[in-house]
Amino acid sequence: MFSWRILFTEDVETKASRTLRFENLGTVKICYSWHRAPLATTMLPLTNLAGGPFFFNKNDGIFLPGQIITFPFWFHSRGPGIFLETWELRTVPHLAEEGQTLLVYLWGSATTPDRTQEWKDVSDYLEERVKEAAVQKVVDEMVARTRPAPPPEPTYRSLFLEEELFLHSNPGYFYHPSVVDALRTLHDQVVTDGRRWNLDLKGLREHVLKRVSGDKQQECLDVFGRNVAVLMTPCYMATVVSQKSRTVYSLLCGLANSVEDEGEALKAQFGLMNSDRSCYSSAPPVPDRPDRSAGRLSDKMDTRKTSAQDRSKSRTKKDKMEVRGKQQIGVKLSQDGNSKGSSKMRLIVSSSLAVDETAPKWSTRDTNDDPQKNILYREALFVKVYERVAYTMGQICVAIESINRVE
Repeated sequence: MFSWRILFTEDVETKASRTLRFENLGTVKICYSWHRAPLATTMLPLTNLAGGPFFFNKNDGIFLPGQIITFPFWFHSRGPGIFLETWELRTVPHLAEEGQTLLVYLWGSATTPDRTQEWKDVSDYLEERVKEAAVQKVVDEMVARTRPAPPPEPTYRSLFLEEELFLHSNPGYFYHPSVVDALRTLHDQVVTDGRRWNLDLKGLREHVLKRVSGDKQQECLDVFGRNVAVLMTPCYMATVVSQKSRTVYSLLCGLANSVEDEGEALKAQFGLMNSDRSCYSSAPPVPDRPDRSAGRLSDKMDTRKTSAQDRSKSRTKKDKMEVRGKQQIGVKLSQDGNSKGSSKMRLIVSSSLAVDETAPKWSTRDTNDDPQKNILYREALFVKVYERVAYTMGQICVAIESINRVE
């Protein structure tokens, strides 16, 4: 008897494979077939499973001369135990000696893996969950018995005006005092728990949709829509915010005027007088003296008008330019009076030929080029401007605080 033993030792539900290799070294073909053989021993406590745990190709076949065939065997058990199967390989022509057989013994041992650690992990996890549930239950009971005090309102809330809060909560809308009062009344009718309206239009509409139903809801929505339509138009009534803006604007205008006055006074003190000469070139005409902004907030308006007119009379003398070819020069003098009464001289030159670019160009220069005086003038002007800015900032703070107190 010639036999092969194939042994499998694996855990339950684990697949394992082994191979058996045959080679035909003869010159004739060999036909083979598999047949189940009876067990050779009954001493072991073998386990019988339906279908068996061993699997391989049991079909008949042929070995050709020189051919190598490999038979794979698989073992897969769904339960623990010891398994044994015996298979006889019959061939034509007969390869074994007379009265001998070719047997293949398939031994398999399936054991249950040690799951003690897994069970311990599961037990520890369940214990942790039980502890967390107990702690959460205690915390919930403590929170349920506790009445949290509402946080205090910020101290700076009283410093904001109702108009400022409304514009911040509803960007894109305009503040109308009467309309806001009407919407506050609507909020008090809808929300009956005593809470004050936070000036939020979107929140008020949500309260109307949630707390009111039926015809009353439609009536409240109509009132809300009419008032919101009014809030989308500018309010021409003087409000506190506009009053603040006008006050700050007036103070800043006064600051600009005072800075100009200080500069002129320092120039006169240091003897830095400018001689104005217009630059004649092919560029567009430029006024000799730029316009000053209207709306001077000073009591010396009449005095400045007289001084500006005197300075304009001293600039009547103009230099002439030489041009090539025939030119037609027209001079148009126009006086444009602003709020200060200053005069402007404008020279319009029209020519049929190009102006000679080599002609001399005049620029404005100081008659006194003393660098020491210029440095002293700049330092003194910086000190004066710094003092004026500090004084104006103090006035702005006092004005805003006064308006807030009145409101």
